[in-house]
Amino acid sequence: MQRIIFNPIRLRFQRQILSPFIIPCATSHTKQCNSSIGRAFDAATVSTLDKNLFSNHFRKISPLSWFKTPAEGANVGLFQINELSTPNGFHILAERVVQKCEKLLDECFTPSRRKIVEILDEISDEICRVADLAEFIRNVDVEIAYKQAAERAYGVLHHLVEKMNTNTKLYEQAKQIYDSGEGDETDRRVLKLYLIDFERSGIRLNDDNRLNYLQLNDDVLHLENQFRYNAHREYKIPIKQLPEKVRMRFYDKTITINSAHSNDDDENLREFIFRSYFRFEPDQEQVLDALLRKRYQLAKLCGYPSYSHRALDNTLLNKPEYVSNYLEQIMNAIRPLADRDIKLMQMLKNRLEQKSNTQFVNPWDVARLEAIFKSEILKINTREYTPYFSLGTCMDGLNIIFHCLF
Repeated sequence: MQRIIFNPIRLRFQRQILSPFIIPCATSHTKQCNSSIGRAFDAATVSTLDKNLFSNHFRKISPLSWFKTPAEGANVGLFQINELSTPNGFHILAERVVQKCEKLLDECFTPSRRKIVEILDEISDEICRVADLAEFIRNVDVEIAYKQAAERAYGVLHHLVEKMNTNTKLYEQAKQIYDSGEGDETDRRVLKLYLIDFERSGIRLNDDNRLNYLQLNDDVLHLENQFRYNAHREYKIPIKQLPEKVRMRFYDKTITINSAHSNDDDENLREFIFRSYFRFEPDQEQVLDALLRKRYQLAKLCGYPSYSHRALDNTLLNKPEYVSNYLEQIMNAIRPLADRDIKLMQMLKNRLEQKSNTQFVNPWDVARLEAIFKSEILKINTREYTPYFSLGTCMDGLNIIFHCLF
């Protein structure tokens, strides 16, 4: 989820502020998860790290089998979460989160409550555990019913987050507790970050403006989803629109274009596919224009000069100009390497097509030339190394990297 008030930041902060001491990976983030993956993540919270934790789990199932619809009669869903044996499981999980968070919110105001930062952290975990899963599923190639259900669940939880971000009673309670000095240094630092995120969300707005804030957030989410969907749509192109030089190769009345790149030997076809995929779409431009306007209105409502300023507030590169400078430095650093690669591709293209050295490398050539360079010159066969990059192995690698970094 976007970095708003309910982020699981407490553990990250503890690991950073208390360095160089070794902090056991103890957190409450998965204590109540009933899935086998949840239990596997629980196992990671012990101080002795099992570096094969994820691969041991995923080795039990074939690669990507967790995307597939379970066999008839089986009671195991996506990621071995029983509720996700059907798309409706996302609704069940989202509603369960809403109910749990309402109870946790009530706890914030009870005399016998835990430390407020612990409650906020648990709210964060409850939301993100399902929202992050929904965010993942709606962005990968799975059955459309699951993607749509994940989309709806994400919308429900996004609205829940923003509703809590604008809960003035919760903000005043957290601010009062912060001023009273509750907790240790880490508790106070994390609670201060929560308060900052409250304020980024316009907590000091009047009632009408807070309602406007919630509506703008919903509008932005809807437009983002629509823009992303349109950006990856398929195009049905009538054969008669193909270049005359390649038209005779096809027998169907239409061809389907679902990618910008092709490895076909015919440059005319590659160019046509590239230009067709990235062709101007008036509807998409309208969606983008509406999205930018809504984001700007949201930022101005919260007291920021632009959406960029709001998105970067309280981050490492906390101003748009810092981001621009950073990207320019990166581009300048990699430009010599990119120029070298282009020269290599230029030589390869000239050899393959026997054209003069003035022949340019066009955008629709890059994917094909890269593939040929890897297979014929570098002698790289993807089938040889892909078995070593299963989901479990990749998660192991990330687990090791994050453990070393934090």
